[in-house]
Amino acid sequence: MATATKDVLEVDRLQVLADGGYSNAEEVARCEREDIEVAAPIKRGAMNSEHLRPAQFIYDEASGTVRCPAGETLRRSGAHTRNRAIRYRTSACGGCTLKARCTPGVQRTIHRLVDQSALDRMEARIHADPNLMTIRRCTVEHPFAPGRRLGQSACAERGMRRQCHECKKWPREAPMHDLTSDHWHEPEGTKNAGYGAWKRPNTSYDDYMEAQGIPIFRGIGVRRVQDMALKRWNRMGGNGAFIQLYGTEGKWGCYVIEVPGAGALNPERHMYEEIMVVVEGRGTTEVWTDDPKKPHTFEWGRGSMFSIPLNCWHRIINAASSPALILVASTAPNVMNIFRDRDWIFNCPVTFPSRFDGNPDFFKPKDDIVPDRLRGLASRRTNLIPDIFNAELYLDNRRSPGYKRVEPDLAGNVFYGFVGEHVTGRYSKAHAHASAAILVCIKGKGYTYTWPRSIGMTPWRDGKEEEVFRQDYEPVGLVTAAPYGGDWFHAHFGIGRDPLRLIGWYGPNNHRKDKAGVPGEKDTDEGAIDVTEGGTAIPYWLEDPFLRKEYEETLRQEGVVSRMEEALYRARATAWGM
Repeated sequence: MATATKDVLEVDRLQVLADGGYSNAEEVARCEREDIEVAAPIKRGAMNSEHLRPAQFIYDEASGTVRCPAGETLRRSGAHTRNRAIRYRTSACGGCTLKARCTPGVQRTIHRLVDQSALDRMEARIHADPNLMTIRRCTVEHPFAPGRRLGQSACAERGMRRQCHECKKWPREAPMHDLTSDHWHEPEGTKNAGYGAWKRPNTSYDDYMEAQGIPIFRGIGVRRVQDMALKRWNRMGGNGAFIQLYGTEGKWGCYVIEVPGAGALNPERHMYEEIMVVVEGRGTTEVWTDDPKKPHTFEWGRGSMFSIPLNCWHRIINAASSPALILVASTAPNVMNIFRDRDWIFNCPVTFPSRFDGNPDFFKPKDDIVPDRLRGLASRRTNLIPDIFNAELYLDNRRSPGYKRVEPDLAGNVFYGFVGEHVTGRYSKAHAHASAAILVCIKGKGYTYTWPRSIGMTPWRDGKEEEVFRQDYEPVGLVTAAPYGGDWFHAHFGIGRDPLRLIGWYGPNNHRKDKAGVPGEKDTDEGAIDVTEGGTAIPYWLEDPFLRKEYEETLRQEGVVSRMEEALYRARATAWGM
């Protein structure tokens, strides 16, 4: 189109202002060769704000290499023919001190378009003359420039033949209606109604989080919540941040809150469940209802896990001079997205005697272990666990040899969770399930790999390692097991001298036992059953060889002895070799 215009105007050089949709490196480079100077907004891909951005990686045109923020050199390692992009990598990522800030994967990959230099020159022209974009907004974004100059939105239909009926009636200088608002357009002929694509809207819980004025972290995981940026949370009376890992949106909520030294959080009650884990500090919690009796009080310290009964007043008090830090999981998104009335959620006077009967021993720790109500797994019914970091767990074997586990049954909650521990020197089988599950590292250290089930069980061997995410963690860190809609394989690797202990949080009604089905139908624990037997767990002998090789190399670097016996990697192995 630009070359045709240049020919019609019979000029040697042409300056073109274009919409962002024409910001194509190959086309911009071709225009340059035709002495056409293009200015269009640069399109940039979205990226987790926690990680180093591509712009921080500097391309050296002389050597054809990329320099990363750590000073390492990324060299060409291949190309994407369809996207006309060059791939750059380095083998130095494994031991890099910036890796946690750079990538959740095995190594960072930088893609540079073949004609990226043309885009770089175009961007320099735009920065040198900001008026170019001002002129573009008033002219080329839309043919209805008068409405745009008046600050009005305009109908998105282009051309008089496709112009909507309402627009045809209006004079050119009149403000146009917005196609995306309340004016509906009936489709022409056999075309589908509607837009076909849209930006995902905020939920009521999203609005609530944004209204609190504190950071909202979104991503695959967090290495340590102790290192997160916090901000004053006026409603709570302390510093805090929301944590919304991918795959938990709308399913359950999470935040971290700092209790001021020798101070307390504001009293509150709410119509959703909360489970609290003390990351640092010690103190007491007061719990009461509108009944003017003396409040129930219990003490907590580092590692304590407890739950506030539904809609009970409570106040968190710090007994030390230094701040305390508490990680909280809740059903707030579920409640807020249904009722959409915060005043009712935070001020409803209804009590729930079945959840909190005022028994003086309500918060007395109980050690009795019973089978859970459905699967017969070890369950501890109590409302307070003084130290979940070191509490006794029970042999389970479902995830790895010698794996131990328990399900805390707290305050009659619907919110589902468990605590599991892998033996030092052993890692879990990769397995797949739906989104919602978050793993919280509370002891040891390690990492998790997660990848779409659709790319198969051996992504490294099949050359699809770019689609694998990795999250490293230590106490207290988090990782999402199955992001982006779920059905992802994931495996957890403990590399420290201490056993790897993880809390598993699923939220309410998100566990596989809660999936759709007719009551009374037979169901199976597919995540603990090998794929060879109809489940979703990958037996060690079928997994990608990269996992074992890297794990054993990492253990050697850490000075930890591998306990992954050779028998585990033999086809149809039935014994743990213990």
